[in-house]
Order: sequence, then structure tokens, then C-alpha cells
Amino acid sequence: MYGTYREACAELDRIHVERADDKPAPTIAQAYGTWPEPAMAAQVAAGTLAPNTRNLVTRSWANYVGPTWGSMPVDQLRPVHLREWLLTLPAATADTALLTLRKIYGTVSGFVVLPIDPFAATVKYTMPTCKTRERSKRLYTLDVAKDILERLHGTSLEAPFIMACFGSYRSGESLGIRTDEVMPFATESTTLATVDLVRQTEQAGIEPTADGVLKTRKSIRTVVVLPDAVGRLLEIADERRAAGSE
Repeated sequence: MYGTYREACAELDRIHVERADDKPAPTIAQAYGTWPEPAMAAQVAAGTLAPNTRNLVTRSWANYVGPTWGSMPVDQLRPVHLREWLLTLPAATADTALLTLRKIYGTVSGFVVLPIDPFAATVKYTMPTCKTRERSKRLYTLDVAKDILERLHGTSLEAPFIMACFGSYRSGESLGIRTDEVMPFATESTTLATVDLVRQTEQAGIEPTADGVLKTRKSIRTVVVLPDAVGRLLEIADERRAAGSE
């Protein structure tokens, strides 16, 4: 069986771990690369795990969990140390870090005898409540929204801003629309536009999800864009069609 060097290393780690017996326990990094990482890739491919969830865990591992705990043997992690570390993180970061470690130890326990399981049912963690930043609850007036739209004219943010501000899209949703989903809708007094919402951009902001992959099933909907920005949205759609762009 052939594969990449990384796949070969992962397979070697898996064999070492599963045949360890009296050998030292694998590190948390080895365990992550042996079980959760390939398992999540397979689940995404099978459609049983959302790509956003996998990306969330991957970023948490790369930025927080891996640098802090990667070199530690899996049988050395203690709840008291983990609890202290979690409390140093913002709330959302701590939640994702705990999820990442749970995924690792959910598989480790089947292969390694842990003197103390940091994720036993009796172990409870006090999570931080502080946020990285508070979301502004300020609402734009229509004049302010129009002024921002004018400043964004011709930029890559113009269409997403229209969909978010004048079409009630979430940020990720506003980045996932295609030109063929923007349709004019004429009434007796004005022209509107309808846009079918069927996908969003992943949290990394690079690739769109597959059609139908949104925050909830009810998120799939058709939106009517407000008259104040509909003319410019239709212009952008026509410009992109003429350029052969989606």
C-alpha cells in the first residue's frame, strides 16, 4: 500500500501505539495524529461531520492544544492542570480546546490504560465566562448603512455587505451566494431581488460548503433584498455573469 510520507508516519504511530504494551504511552500529539485526525477526515468525506467542525478542531489543535499539551504522554494529563489552563482562555477558545481534547481521549482510553482519566464522567470542569470581545449591539440607521455601502462600491465586500445588511444573511452565508441565485423580481411599483440561500462559506473563509450545509436546516430559505440596495446587487450579478464569474 502506497501513500504520502505523512500517511506513512501516521500509520507507523498507530502501529506503535496499538502494540505498545509495556512501552511508554504515546504523546497527546501522537494520539491526535493516529486517531481523531484521520477519523474526522473520513467523517467529513462520508458527510457525517460538518467541515466547519473539523476545521474548528484543527485550528484549536494547531493554535492552543498542540503547542501546550502535544509533547505530554497521554497518561500524564491531570484534571487539575487542565482546569487551570482552561481558565486562562477566552470562553469560546476554552470550549473548543476541551472539545478537541475530548475527541483525543475518547479514542485513547480504548488503547492506553490511564491512571487518571481527565474525561471520566466524575470529572467536571469550570469553564471561563470571559469573551474575547463583546459583540456590538448597535444597529445601523438606513442612512449609515447606505453610506457604508457607498464606501464599499466596487470592492469584494460590497455584495456580502448588501446580503448581510439588506438581506438578513449571516456573515458566512453572505459569502456563499452565486450570481445565478440572484434573481430580479418585479412588482407594480418597484423591482426587488430574491436570493436562494443554500450554502455558506466555511469559518476559514476560503471554501463554500456543499449545498444544504448551513447552521440549521431551517436556514435554507429564499430572501428578498430590500429596495435600497437591490439595484446595485443586480448590477453586480450582471457584471459577474458578463465576466464569466460565479
